[in-house]
Amino acid sequence: MLLRAGNASYVLDEMLETANIDFEDRRFYEMQPVKVQLKDKADYIVFASAKGVRSFFDGGCKATSEKLLCIGDETAAELKKYRHNDVIVASRHSVRGLADAPRFTNYVIMPMSFLCNTFFSSESIPYGVGRFISLLPLSITCSVVRTVSTGGEPDPNGILFLIIYLIVFSAVSFGFVYKKKNL
Repeated sequence: MLLRAGNASYVLDEMLETANIDFEDRRFYEMQPVKVQLKDKADYIVFASAKGVRSFFDGGCKATSEKLLCIGDETAAELKKYRHNDVIVASRHSVRGLADAPRFTNYVIMPMSFLCNTFFSSESIPYGVGRFISLLPLSITCSVVRTVSTGGEPDPNGILFLIIYLIVFSAVSFGFVYKKKNL
C-alpha cells in the first residue's frame, strides 16, 4: 500500500506496474508550499520528491551555495526547472531499492526509532533499560545532533562511542563480505 500525497506524481505507480508489483495507492493528504526559515548555512539540501522541490522553492526558500542532493531523476528534473543544474542524484533509486526499503524500515529503522531516545526521553523509563538505550548508536547520534543544533558542545564520550561503533560494525561487515567471497 502506498500512503502519499493526493497530488503526487504517477511515476512510482508506473514503475511498480512495469515491475508487476501489486499495490494499492492511497492518497490521503495534500502537499502545500511551506515557508522554511533556514537558520544557518547548510552544506547540503536533500530532496526526496519533485513535490518537495516545488514546496521548498514556491515557499520562498532559496539555495545559494548548498549542494543539492535528490533521490532520483524526476526530482533532479524538477530542480533543473528552478535553474539548479549542479545536482547530485542518488545512485540507487530502483524498484529493487523500493522493495528493500520497507524491510529495512520494518526491521531496523522503526525499532531503532522507538528504542533510541528519538521520540521520547529515556529518562522516564527504568534506569537499567534507559542506560542500555542511551548507549545505542542512534541514541548517541540523536543526543549529539540535539546538543549541536541548540548551540551546545557535543559530548566527547558520545563521539568516542560512535567511533567505536563505526570500527566494530565496519570490521563485522568486512568479515561478512570476506566470508561470502570465499564460499
